[in-house]
Amino acid sequence: MNQSRLTTTALTILRVALGFLFAAHGWQKFNEWTIAGTQAAFAQMGVPAASSPTRAATNWCCSLAPLPWPSP
Repeated sequence: MNQSRLTTTALTILRVALGFLFAAHGWQKFNEWTIAGTQAAFAQMGVPAASSPTRAATNWCCSLAPLPWPSP
């Protein structure tokens, strides 16, 4: 796939911005609401397995995962 330099740059900026938003959201869950608070909020919303500490920790860690890059 032959993409222009502008398209590649725009996609990179978009991915970095989205990655920052996901990381900030995950940090808020971890730092401000705590894992216990996040679990309680998930339980109140009816999220399955919300009482599992693994579920909340996984959600936070996955928010820090980088977005997949397209194949060259």
